Amino acid sequence: FGPDGRELSEVMVQEGQPNQLEVLSDIRLYIYASEPEPDDVADGPADGREPGEAPTFEPTLVWVSASLEQIPEGAVGLDGTVKGLGLAGTETEAKLCQDRPTEFVLSSGAAVSQGQEIKCGDVTSLCVSASRAGFKWRPKDPSPLAERAQELGGSEYLRLMECPVVLGFLEPTFRVCYGSGSVLDLSVMSHITVGDVKATMVEELNAAVESLWVFHEGKRLEDGVFMRPSMDVKIVEVAPLAIRVLSGCCGEPLLAKVLLDGNEVGMTNASGELQWDVPLGSHKVAIKHHALGTYPREPKEIVVSGGGQVNEVIMPALPRVYVYATDPDVEEAEAPPGEDEEPLFDPSCVWVAVDPEQIPDDALPLQGHARCACPTSGRKFRAELHASKVVPFRLPFDEVAQPTTPRVCPLAAVRVRCGRRGFKWVPKDPTPLQARAEDLGGCELLRLLECPTAFGFLKQAATVQCASGERIVVALDGCSDLPSFRAHLAEALGVEEGAAALELVDAAGLAPVTGPYIRSSADLLCARPGESLAVAKEKLQQWRKSVEAKGGWDVQGDGYADSETDESGTEQLPLDEESALVKS
Repeated sequence: FGPDGRELSEVMVQEGQPNQLEVLSDIRLYIYASEPEPDDVADGPADGREPGEAPTFEPTLVWVSASLEQIPEGAVGLDGTVKGLGLAGTETEAKLCQDRPTEFVLSSGAAVSQGQEIKCGDVTSLCVSASRAGFKWRPKDPSPLAERAQELGGSEYLRLMECPVVLGFLEPTFRVCYGSGSVLDLSVMSHITVGDVKATMVEELNAAVESLWVFHEGKRLEDGVFMRPSMDVKIVEVAPLAIRVLSGCCGEPLLAKVLLDGNEVGMTNASGELQWDVPLGSHKVAIKHHALGTYPREPKEIVVSGGGQVNEVIMPALPRVYVYATDPDVEEAEAPPGEDEEPLFDPSCVWVAVDPEQIPDDALPLQGHARCACPTSGRKFRAELHASKVVPFRLPFDEVAQPTTPRVCPLAAVRVRCGRRGFKWVPKDPTPLQARAEDLGGCELLRLLECPTAFGFLKQAATVQCASGERIVVALDGCSDLPSFRAHLAEALGVEEGAAALELVDAAGLAPVTGPYIRSSADLLCARPGESLAVAKEKLQQWRKSVEAKGGWDVQGDGYADSETDESGTEQLPLDEESALVKS
């Protein structure tokens, strides 16, 4: 009847007979919670557990009572709602009190008139939904009130006056974040280990258990790690990612480091492959090779998807080509030859390399260009060499071939055209790459990774400006004496009268060339019979003015011929300045 009781009015008492008055009581219930004893909570290494033994956690119990006297002193309030069927089957609902036990009047007896027949409240219909931060509500199922009423019959309300009943549990929880910001609170009592968490999330994410990783504070947790209340963990779904690093020219496997999102994850094996599990979603991948550098400069964007399949990504290692020269070794004690001694004209060597560690400290830059016509795609490339430093270029072989495809390595098509004032460019023909590729097959990039290869020679030379306009560069290694030089020049110009008919003077002082040997880097003027040396001098001045207008020495007009003259469709390749050779 509540703390104040109930006042009955107009009670009729008749004399001479028993007077009976029926008073319908309220169904007044109390909802509260009781915390577990401190000794029942495992809170750290000093909780008495054996090593490897799972911690135990007790829930907060949620009770219903029909008597205030039955509520213990330590009872606490709750968030949530309580509802049930009251008078005449009408649903009654109320909010739970957070700061004290909740009094819930399921049905009021005062609302029923004397003698009125009406269906009273149904205690077995009581339903509580409790909540508390850091806890998960788990009601008993089936309801203990309904279960007991079915088994014993009678009044469940009277039994509640004798003893409270536990309706459910508030179990301590931890938080699981997954997907794109979704959050799930799981009970630490039913999810003792990380493996238990993964088993639950398999159904939530419709994923295989082996594809789920659990992280706490940035650290991946193994399946046997015990969960704790209030932990924040993150579930990440992963899938296998296989990176294959192949030579961009021939599709041959390469050993290289793999970088994912800027972090080094491992080295490819002998098959050029590295496979590991990666979280689903977008990533950036690059490769780092000891000789070929980090590629690409802007990492390749990939998307890793689930579904049980391996995500395969092929990373072509594009050749990074260096072209440079080395001069012949000169002994410090070696004296220069006298006037009457035949000079030595050892050539400089022009090299092609892909590993900067194999390039010597005395490597020299060159003026000129390199070109390559890819035989499979038909694309044509050209790269201008840097005249003051050794800077590589990359050949963009973007269609990786299968190693089983019979073809000549595209690097075999590389050609170099270079020069230096006072030298004549004499390329090897065929180039070493072309000769090896045709004779041996296989991948030239792999061979270049072993050592550089000489592409030709820059031979010390004299340059002759003819009155007829020709400009002839003569290598001196076979005709440095004056008679041989004249004979070579007469043959080149087609002078039928013979070498003696040529007028040959020094361009600087116009003094006749008397020998006995032609000096290296000499600039000479030449006139055939009937031609004027003054015209030859004028032609030389015109050439020098054109060179000055171009800002430097004109390679194309001084020292070598280029068989490739069709520039249509040729792609100009940029130099990789970041990989410029820096030698101490």
